[in-house]
Amino acid sequence: MVGIVIGVIVVAVVLFFAMQSSLPLKKSDDIKESFKQLEGRLWRSYVDFSITKQNELYARYLDEESRARVVETNELPNELVLAIREFHEQLGKELMEMEMYYASIEEPANQELVRYFITYLQARNTFLNKEWGYTRALLKQQEDALLATQLYRHARNQQTAAYEVFAAHINQRAKKLKVENRFQ
Repeated sequence: MVGIVIGVIVVAVVLFFAMQSSLPLKKSDDIKESFKQLEGRLWRSYVDFSITKQNELYARYLDEESRARVVETNELPNELVLAIREFHEQLGKELMEMEMYYASIEEPANQELVRYFITYLQARNTFLNKEWGYTRALLKQQEDALLATQLYRHARNQQTAAYEVFAAHINQRAKKLKVENRFQ
């Protein structure tokens, strides 16, 4: 009888410790999965508002004939101007969505990454606005073109710096979690 009671206690203790050791593993897996979802969300946003997407926009509306017309008239095609404005509006909406996404995240380390990414997107938005002003000033051959050039370069440098800070932090977090990420 005593042997059965001792056996039950030993089995209960073994089961208790086995369950305890699997909890950190589950939590670690949950953290990794949460990070992967976060990285995927940020990557989609990064790609949607990347320089590549911006260049595709220009390429869609500026064929050889259109470029020659821009050189002659110093005006961009109206369709391109509208597409650029829409791109800017979409980026503004994405910034608002990122702010809401930030507020919904519970993991402090993930919140920090989203905050750095929002800073990058804000710098990207500023850069795009300065680039747009720079382009218009150059086309109009305004005296403001020099100032527009300086503002454009400053905004480009801020965008690059903000991205580098974000990339360093997300890469550090990915390395710590031993998870792949696309921001390398």
